[in-house]
Amino acid sequence: MTFRKTSRVASLLAFFSLLAQLCAVTTAAGAAGTKTGGAAAPPDKISHEIRERLQRRTSSGQTAAVILQLTGKPSGRLNALLNRNGVHVRAHFDSFDSLALELPLEVIEELASFPEARFVSTDAAVQSLGHVTATTGTDARNDGQLEPRAGASKVEEIVFRAGVIFGDLYTRGDYAARSKAGPAGGDRL
Repeated sequence: MTFRKTSRVASLLAFFSLLAQLCAVTTAAGAAGTKTGGAAAPPDKISHEIRERLQRRTSSGQTAAVILQLTGKPSGRLNALLNRNGVHVRAHFDSFDSLALELPLEVIEELASFPEARFVSTDAAVQSLGHVTATTGTDARNDGQLEPRAGASKVEEIVFRAGVIFGDLYTRGDYAARSKAGPAGGDRL
């Protein structure tokens, strides 16, 4: 294998070409940052769904159910807003630093302007759709399709629920037959 020595002119041309491109990119990025005064724009604290609803509102009496995520403890000003007429605190989620609220749409912009407000999103129903909930039987149990047999003792019910949660082979009609006789024909419990 033979190596050819590249010419000094070609090397310098490639070097200055890359240097010019680097300067152009950094200059363009710097110019984009000066449009907003040099500082990055603050992130939007309101979800897209609520933002669309704010733009579509027709009357001033519309309300929304929202989840307010906080960065810390609410200030006195935020507590005053939460105690206004028309603002209802539905639930406190201390572990998540969040509140479930129902409030007029006009108040949402003011709510998001507080420094301790991290994000405002819609309070929508949550559905579990996944492999784990389907294979463990949680979906069937939540639909009311999977229940222990009638007359089951408290111990049998606890074992049944543990089997459903931990993915045992309990299915709709299988539990009654398997609870009466274990593998050796005796009582399982």
